[in-house]
Amino acid sequence: MSIPSFSVREPAGEFPGKRSPRPSSGGETIRCDHCASVVSSAIRHCPSCATDLGFPNVRHVLALTERNALKTRRDAASSEAVARGVAPEFDALEAAVLAGSHVVVTMPADVARKIFSNPLELYTGYESLVEAGARVASPSLNDRHRTSVSAMLFGSYAKEIRYGVLSLNGFGPESYGHIHCQLRDVAVRDRATFLERNSYHFVDEHKLTPDKELPSGFQAAWENRHHLVSTKLGRKLRRGDHLPDFAGYLVVSNPADRSTEEFVEAHINGMFDRNSVEKCLGPRTKPTQREIRVDVMIALERFAKFRNPRN
Repeated sequence: MSIPSFSVREPAGEFPGKRSPRPSSGGETIRCDHCASVVSSAIRHCPSCATDLGFPNVRHVLALTERNALKTRRDAASSEAVARGVAPEFDALEAAVLAGSHVVVTMPADVARKIFSNPLELYTGYESLVEAGARVASPSLNDRHRTSVSAMLFGSYAKEIRYGVLSLNGFGPESYGHIHCQLRDVAVRDRATFLERNSYHFVDEHKLTPDKELPSGFQAAWENRHHLVSTKLGRKLRRGDHLPDFAGYLVVSNPADRSTEEFVEAHINGMFDRNSVEKCLGPRTKPTQREIRVDVMIALERFAKFRNPRN
């Protein structure tokens, strides 16, 4: 993966190498290598010369402190797996994730139907839809919760983030909808990052507030997503576990109670369209509402027609 050119204003020698140090929410800046302007680490394009500085969520997780913190946690999980006699399963889990995991966005069937029916349709997030007047805000408490959680993780660029999960079998959590869209790696790998669990749970678990730094070692870029997964799931492994078990551990779905679901959350910076989708799966259980069943059928048919126009 190519890394954009930028530098961060930090004490000399603290962060060797070309990759950026960890931008914080406390007002750190980066220096544009094209025009030497000092700009906020929360922005993507230099306001002085419009140079692309890279996706800020990716810059964050590629910081040396962030990567080192994840490595420390992963090494501890590996040692525990050795002590429990599941080192082969631990290694197999990492290999499976590195070779075969993908970003999956689960969405309502009517949303998927619109995307696969119209080449101009874009999938966008809650904040952007509300800001554009394309949907009304959720009830006040829910709206405040959603926007405060995203702001604590991403600050001013929260509206650029689309949410998905990391999956080994093409399925995401079913509480989010009836259509599971597996995105093409080439469409997301340079702009996606991963959080160890659902962002709501993460913020609550770590008692995050706007003035508190995000804990290090709980996020990953595409290239080290397997370490994040093994760190999270190492304790669940049992002797003899293989790919179907790994897939089940990675995404725990419970449409009846979203609070019990577990997954590695994917954060995609920017919108995507139907060309970004590689595979599309319908619901595992048949929807009870007829209109949803119709939307599922149409969405799957139009995706198949789009992907195989000669059929």
